[in-house]
Amino acid sequence: MKNKDLKYARLMDMRIGMFVHYGIYSALGGFWKGNPAPGLGEWIQLRARIPNADYEAFAKENFLPRPDFAKNLVRAAKAAGAGYIVFTSKHHDGFCLFKTAVDGYNSFDFYGRDICRELADECRKQGLGVGFYYSHTLDWHEKNGAGNVCVYNPEGTPANNRNNWDFPDKNIDFLQYFYGKCVPQVKELLTGYGPLELIWFDFPHDITMEKSKELRELVKKYQPNCLINSRIAHGMHDYVSLGDNALPTMPHGLNIECLVTMNHTWGYRSDDQEWKSSAELINILARNLSAGATLLLNVGPIGDGTLTDETVQILSDIGSYARKNAEAIYGGLEPNPFPSPFDFGQVAMLDNKLFFYLEKNSKDVCVSGLTASPRRVYRVSDSASKAFEYKDGELSFSRFTDDEELSVYCAEFDTRVEISGEAKECGNVLTMHVCHAKKASRSNPDTAPTPLVYNTEHTILPGGAFINNTDKLSGWVSTDEYLIFEGEVKGGKYEAELVHALGLSATGPLVERVQARITVNGIPCDVGEEVYRRVASKTGMDNTHVIRSAGILTLPKGKVKVVLEKLADGDCIPVISVRLNRID
Repeated sequence: MKNKDLKYARLMDMRIGMFVHYGIYSALGGFWKGNPAPGLGEWIQLRARIPNADYEAFAKENFLPRPDFAKNLVRAAKAAGAGYIVFTSKHHDGFCLFKTAVDGYNSFDFYGRDICRELADECRKQGLGVGFYYSHTLDWHEKNGAGNVCVYNPEGTPANNRNNWDFPDKNIDFLQYFYGKCVPQVKELLTGYGPLELIWFDFPHDITMEKSKELRELVKKYQPNCLINSRIAHGMHDYVSLGDNALPTMPHGLNIECLVTMNHTWGYRSDDQEWKSSAELINILARNLSAGATLLLNVGPIGDGTLTDETVQILSDIGSYARKNAEAIYGGLEPNPFPSPFDFGQVAMLDNKLFFYLEKNSKDVCVSGLTASPRRVYRVSDSASKAFEYKDGELSFSRFTDDEELSVYCAEFDTRVEISGEAKECGNVLTMHVCHAKKASRSNPDTAPTPLVYNTEHTILPGGAFINNTDKLSGWVSTDEYLIFEGEVKGGKYEAELVHALGLSATGPLVERVQARITVNGIPCDVGEEVYRRVASKTGMDNTHVIRSAGILTLPKGKVKVVLEKLADGDCIPVISVRLNRID
């Protein structure tokens, strides 16, 4: 499924959505009886083991959004340049922010307000799309809510995410919850709130493929154009939601959404003041544009529904940036057409234009493989022309000295942008990303190398190495498998490098010593000690890149074949890329 296929084209063209985590937990702000609870704000009932009776009593006394809650929230989303809102109609605590006939645990029965209706009506009044988040398996208010079996995990690992302090009996009947609460409430959301852009399911614990399919059929029966995210499980989705705060790197030709917090938590915590800067979040937006993804930026209102001053400022900064650079954000933008990422920043395109998103301290731009020369290069925010060089398919230019923290440049061509061939050396560096590698097997030498599978689920795939949904290598545990990369160099002396993630791989922690070998055109180079680290983003350990040298070699001009091997079985090396840096 490609990004512009089906109804996803509309969501893609909006580019920015606003995720809203709001509920009883917002009024608690991460504290119970004066003590901080560990973890995320919206998980406080589980982390502090708050009995349902106490949680309900607190809600009736302390949780009530202001009358202008919806109007102000939608205004803030519009100020940020967002095209739609995804709102938590029911989170894991089971409390519904809509009128439901299923039970009395909802905002309408508590104080006569259907919060989801207020928000949906206001979104349509101000021209924004509407989507609802719904926790379809976890529900701490229900004895039969999921969380013990976790059949969605192929390992069968117990999840222990259910309410076992109110309901210690482990003999739960998940189907009673599924048909007694989940299905009828999803139907209420689909039939009572007008056309929805999407429904956002979360935490597919004890759900089988059959039940995921039933949910999909329910959505499509009542709203055929309503999109479904991948956390419905078992491949029943219309688009892929990445892991929390996971950032995309390369386009995969899939419908992808990146969800990111402004600080550490999704639901409001009064003690979480470690905010990402506006510049960092704008850079994350650029990464999404380059990877062909939408950005779902989260806000966590406080108990009365208002946003913190920090949140308002960040949203305003992003909106200001989006308006000044609208040409390079909206209107059917396509992802990076090159077969590799670049150290200088991010790249996207639209018809006859290439857009470059450059940080203030970034390197000069250099890209190779172009089939036509640009007629001009300019800064998008003010149309100021920039001098450039173009020769033999390679374009290079530097940035203005008075640039903003993240500026956008456009290279405009006479015809649609076309890129030739495989990864090529650009600015003395050939980067071969793992997304474009192939894997082969020593035990099956007659079998042709095959592309790595991109995993759209949040589970471990059987069958060896694959690309996880943060664009890193996972499942590479056996020395029997090896990877093959291809590219083209200008010739000279090069340093071979392995780039891998710092964080955990899908199969366990990364060992301190990486035992691997890079072979370039038959020349073997053992991967050595860490040389340096580069923080691609402070969002998650996966975005800290470790660079290891594999030695120096001399190569003639032309194509190169690079083989990456593991030298010991065991934990996966979460490979990002193999690079050849020209040093003469």
